[in-house]
Amino acid sequence: MKEKTVSASIRNKLKDVPRRVIMRDPFNHPAMIAAMDTAAKLAPNTSKNEAAIREKDRAAVTRGDLGPPVVHEPGLVDGRLNRDKILMGTPVSNVDGSVLTEKDYEYIRDAGFDFIICWAGGEFREFALDECLKNGVAVITGNPGLPAISENSKPWDFSGYQKHPAQVGNHGCDEPNTSAFALINEYEQAYRKALPGQFLFNNLFPDGAFKSQTGAANYKEYVDNWAATVRSDYISLDHYPFYCSSLFNRRGFRIALNTYDCIGDACRRTGRDFWIYTQTQGNWFAHLYLRVTFEQVKWQVYTALCYGARSIIQVAYTRVWGNDAYGMIDREGNLTEQYLYAKRINAEVQKLSPVLTPYRSLGVLCADAAKENPDLSLAVKQQRKSSAAQGFSGVPEVRGVRSDSTALAGFFANAAGEKALMIVNCRDLFDAAASQFVTVDLNGAYRVRVYQKGELTSDEVRCVVRLNLGSCDGAFLTLTPDNE
Repeated sequence: MKEKTVSASIRNKLKDVPRRVIMRDPFNHPAMIAAMDTAAKLAPNTSKNEAAIREKDRAAVTRGDLGPPVVHEPGLVDGRLNRDKILMGTPVSNVDGSVLTEKDYEYIRDAGFDFIICWAGGEFREFALDECLKNGVAVITGNPGLPAISENSKPWDFSGYQKHPAQVGNHGCDEPNTSAFALINEYEQAYRKALPGQFLFNNLFPDGAFKSQTGAANYKEYVDNWAATVRSDYISLDHYPFYCSSLFNRRGFRIALNTYDCIGDACRRTGRDFWIYTQTQGNWFAHLYLRVTFEQVKWQVYTALCYGARSIIQVAYTRVWGNDAYGMIDREGNLTEQYLYAKRINAEVQKLSPVLTPYRSLGVLCADAAKENPDLSLAVKQQRKSSAAQGFSGVPEVRGVRSDSTALAGFFANAAGEKALMIVNCRDLFDAAASQFVTVDLNGAYRVRVYQKGELTSDEVRCVVRLNLGSCDGAFLTLTPDNE
């Protein structure tokens, strides 16, 4: 019996070794960099024709060929965050020595970002607030007068809070353990009473975090504990699904869809908004994360929307979390092609926002695919199991969704009970040419409006809808009964 106890103790310690090694220097750990570089060399995650596409896009950025400013409803309205739209945000910080200029905040505005999250204080923060006010961009940041979320700070005194017309919200807790939820809720209620109209931004772990970090047996329990304890009107998390090596893809994408699914389900059940950080930069966290292509940026955004996301935060305008990180600006502060990718998808979402905003998520199904994408096989299996556990099998208006390869179908309804679908092409996330056909079979004739790339592309009465979706594209379909 004693031998078994010692053995179990040793096994538990060994399980915790990767976490302890990583957390000593999570962004630049030499051993982890060597391991990730080896994994990437053995099984790279390079997209087809990626080098040529990047070279072309970098040349456009160098020429200043960035396209017109993204037109959209403002995110900053009378000192508050405009949550009556699909929000697009991005973080800025000086943790890697970034120094932003007036021009940077014009770029952020022109890219169609509604708000920034400022991970800095002092002069950097003050300059960000003033420049964002000039450009109509909302700011979530720290505040010198905000009391800490701590038992030792009680009773919390908010009288020293320093108001700024661009600041719509404040940092709360990032990736808290379940044991902190009750305190966070108590603080949230005091904050709301003292600062009405201001947004307190708390952000959860994604799936894949260690149990010692979440304090829960599994990810669903972690999210459900938050929803049951903290009386906020949204749930936010960060998740970055694209890794340096294809060795991680199948498990990584399963974790990704389970993260989206657990948050989406909790938000539907409790009437909350779904917020998410997505991956736009690359080469960070000791080279663990891939420098993503436009298609991969796009897939994350449309997939999040498919699961009901109302706010998407692209990480990051400034490069963060590693010496080799590559954000929307580089080490020298110059725009990169990642900025162009963020701006392109923002333009699509901002066009779609007035159409999508009135609809709320009902659930997500996987299309009946003729041939599944092997990278997503575990994710599809997990999603089918979860949909069944939630008791969701679609809506009466839709007989089924068929596809050539893996595709997601998110179902929505508006206040009038009219239905809509978000279809996402998941055929190949590493090929910019991986288009596919998806067929939506309806139970009767409906007026179907199809939106692709944010634009209305079709408005017809149909019983069957056949879509041709570009690589990683999403299409939004609204269904109105045919009364003619």
